[in-house]
Amino acid sequence: MGDTLTEVQRLSLVRQFWMLRSEAQRTDSDVVIFYSEMEQEHPEYLRHGPGDDYQRLRADLTGLINIAPTSDK
Repeated sequence: MGDTLTEVQRLSLVRQFWMLRSEAQRTDSDVVIFYSEMEQEHPEYLRHGPGDDYQRLRADLTGLINIAPTSDK
């Protein structure tokens, strides 16, 4: 097997890195910080191509981004 990751492996790694963050650092706002960290440390795990790489990362994290609670006041 070569050094090239399959899409399933790449997605799994991205999601694992995200889940290593504390729960408080897995909010919608934190995706920007995570994207920057991934660009610097593991750009090979980000999907690149035409369009918005950041939005592709958000899609990779579907179901894992914590929604900040809203105030009922």
